[in-house]
Amino acid sequence: MTYNNRLIGKDIPVEKRRAALETNYKHWPRETLSTHFAKVSQSFANEPYIYINDEMITYKDVWLQARHYAKAMLQMGVKRRDHVAILMQNDLHYPSLFIATSMIGAVFVPLNTMLHKDELAYILTQSDAKYLFFHQTIKRTHYEKMILELL
Repeated sequence: MTYNNRLIGKDIPVEKRRAALETNYKHWPRETLSTHFAKVSQSFANEPYIYINDEMITYKDVWLQARHYAKAMLQMGVKRRDHVAILMQNDLHYPSLFIATSMIGAVFVPLNTMLHKDELAYILTQSDAKYLFFHQTIKRTHYEKMILELL
């Protein structure tokens, strides 16, 4: 199946999808993740971007969420080159946070949800993270308590 001269669909062989990419993107411009996603989200606005836990979100919805999160981050004081750590399970908001971080020029630091307290402390320190977004509880691990203890 094609959409705006691009092949889409999980039943299309990798070789055909790769050939379509090479046809549609003869030159790969130097741009940020958010700039590229803005262009792609215009072409695929109402197409599914990701399915997680029987839920789906479109490219347009991810883009709109990302803009909202970027504005919120700026109001919080997040600046270009600040390191923003994310400790979240797979969630429909994760891609939007990733793109929002790129929008403002901050550095996205993904954290493994299986970290123990001492590992989390080490990685947060080494990553120079100024901000941390996290789920309070992930698979019976209460990160809100752990983070309060680390603070």
